[in-house]
Amino acid sequence: MAAKKFKYALSPKATTLHRRDEDAVPPREPPEPGSFEARVSSRRVDLVRLVERGLPPLIYVAASEGMLVKGKRHLLVAPMKDGKSISTLNHLVDVVLEGDAVAILDRENGSDTYARRLADIFTARDLSKVQLQQVRRKLVYYEFPQFKKNDADNLVAEFADFDLVVFDSQRMFLSDFNLKESDSDDYALFMSYAIDPLFQAGTATLILDNAGHDTRNQNRSRGTSAKGDLNEIMFSLAIEAEFGLHRAGRVRLKVEKSRFGNWGEWTMEIGGGQFGRWTSTDLTVPNHDDFREGVLAVLEDGKTLGVDKLIKAVRDRGVKIGTTPARALLVRYAEGDDGAVLLTSNGYKRGRSA
Repeated sequence: MAAKKFKYALSPKATTLHRRDEDAVPPREPPEPGSFEARVSSRRVDLVRLVERGLPPLIYVAASEGMLVKGKRHLLVAPMKDGKSISTLNHLVDVVLEGDAVAILDRENGSDTYARRLADIFTARDLSKVQLQQVRRKLVYYEFPQFKKNDADNLVAEFADFDLVVFDSQRMFLSDFNLKESDSDDYALFMSYAIDPLFQAGTATLILDNAGHDTRNQNRSRGTSAKGDLNEIMFSLAIEAEFGLHRAGRVRLKVEKSRFGNWGEWTMEIGGGQFGRWTSTDLTVPNHDDFREGVLAVLEDGKTLGVDKLIKAVRDRGVKIGTTPARALLVRYAEGDDGAVLLTSNGYKRGRSA
């Protein structure tokens, strides 16, 4: 019996659940645009049938396991000047180096600021020429774009091939449509104008937004609560240790709400010339004695290795471990009392013997 072919009805991307069995459903002429059939009847989906076939797992944006879900809408909230743009840009370099394409829509900082930050990241990461070309191809920047209410088709045409589109920051995009961020109906209109067309095309979005002025609620957006309601995943970002151009510090990212049940917290070492990767702080990651032994052996010669090179070197010794738990364990080792593994601005190195 020939294998059945499946196709997603709304989006060509594998993150969309609305698919049909081409062997079971004969092809039909597309309904007249704007007709009741196009707007309502054709939107009927047999949910039980989808369940019986087996639903696809959540697929994450590259380098974003547990964090950014492909095809979904994300909101990142932080107080002003707390590092949401620069920490996001630092992570986007990881995303594109692992193969996904990202578009940055900047209405806040300008190209000079973004380029200066990117140059600092390149220096801190010591990227190769091949990696720089990967960033050039995959990380696309738009300076002060302006949208109109009827731009939905153009938005999809321009950005549907990207895995992630970042809006930096939200308030200025609302201003394009003459909408108020404190009004729930206005925010719903913004989503329908700019975000939902990309969502329906299977492209993930990440909106950067400022927290309110109430110091007790720095983990939620200012203005209407609809901001959190109309995005599937909402993050908060906070400074854990103050950082600056000549001062190393740390920021923390946390999933505040998610419709998918994913949860996580990550920290990033940043400032003073260093740009670390988001590292999970999940203490439920089980100990891997073979991984620890491999880390100590690799670092025995006194060299300092970045997190990716260190994990690869341990794997090359035959240790099997996922990237997310490996990163979490390295943080645990570096924060341990025995001082056997130390985290520096250049990566991990061997400390005194355990």
